[in-house]
Amino acid sequence: MALGSSRAAVVGLIVRRVAILMGIGVLIGLPASVWSGHLLSSLLFDVSSADPLTHAAAVLILIAVGVIAAWAPARRAAGVNPATTLKAG
Repeated sequence: MALGSSRAAVVGLIVRRVAILMGIGVLIGLPASVWSGHLLSSLLFDVSSADPLTHAAAVLILIAVGVIAAWAPARRAAGVNPATTLKAG
């Protein structure tokens, strides 16, 4: 912001970086969850270990929570006066 970036650009940058990390986590976690589901299939009730609807719902919920968790601090950080931040550093 001290170099002329808008508040929306700063929030977007932070949320995009978090979204990339969440995407990496989904790419690693989804196959791991399918694999562990096969191991724990005897404990699952009324759902198959590779149910695509259950996995899709879990991924969408986690992405929504992650974006909200990233957006709130990003918005707060974008509201800080750049001059105050530069003086403190």
